[in-house]
Amino acid sequence: MGLDDLFQDFQKFNFPRVNFPGDASIVYVIGIREPVKGFFPFYVGESGRQLGRMGDYITASFNATTDFHVGEAIRFFQSQGLEVEVRYKISLERKDEESELREEIAKRSIPLLKLGSYDPKRTLKEEERLKVHKVCREFVDTVARL
Repeated sequence: MGLDDLFQDFQKFNFPRVNFPGDASIVYVIGIREPVKGFFPFYVGESGRQLGRMGDYITASFNATTDFHVGEAIRFFQSQGLEVEVRYKISLERKDEESELREEIAKRSIPLLKLGSYDPKRTLKEEERLKVHKVCREFVDTVARL
């Protein structure tokens, strides 16, 4: 029995190469890439954990409201065949830059993902998921009209 045989029942993927900065202080934007119209942001954030923060969205833990909302939005857009892109830059004033970006995006009539927080012990995961999907459909409709 070879080593490959030992893992024949395992799912696999190639670990992605991610070119993230060594400096942990970033401001970032997550959006969809519309083939003709370009990049449309649906979330703006800041972090001192950079790539670790992206991992939070991949796991989309229901116990962390933002992680769940953003992660579910990413999954929804991908399920619709849309490309989801992360743009980031090193920032010494990341909270200020995050606020400025949010304001600039709002001026351009692009709705950022806005859902209130919830109590994971009193909220049904599927109901919250459906709320995220509704907001995402509205986002796609808005992008289509621009």
